[in-house]
Amino acid sequence: MTIDTDVTKAIVTVISGRGFVVEAGHERLVITAAHCLPHLPPCHGAANLDETTYDNLLGPFGDHEPKVSAECRFADPVADISVLGSPDDQALCPPAPGSSRHSISG
Repeated sequence: MTIDTDVTKAIVTVISGRGFVVEAGHERLVITAAHCLPHLPPCHGAANLDETTYDNLLGPFGDHEPKVSAECRFADPVADISVLGSPDDQALCPPAPGSSRHSISG
């Protein structure tokens, strides 16, 4: 039995964990465990975009140096689940030297 390559393309690296890509309307989101995030975002609606965006968080499956930034749209530490999306690049400062921002929506 072989796993369909289209299915395996949906699996991504989230730092040292894994997640999977889903399409939601016109964008792609990553579903992963909340414990895979470097830290949980603030638990209030007034959080700044820079507080909910993580640089170098995502990469292709098996990549040990993720280079894709993502914004945490939802995190539940009790259920250990989080939803990540593409950050609004126009609202963010330029990335730090040595890092790069790529989109998960490509």
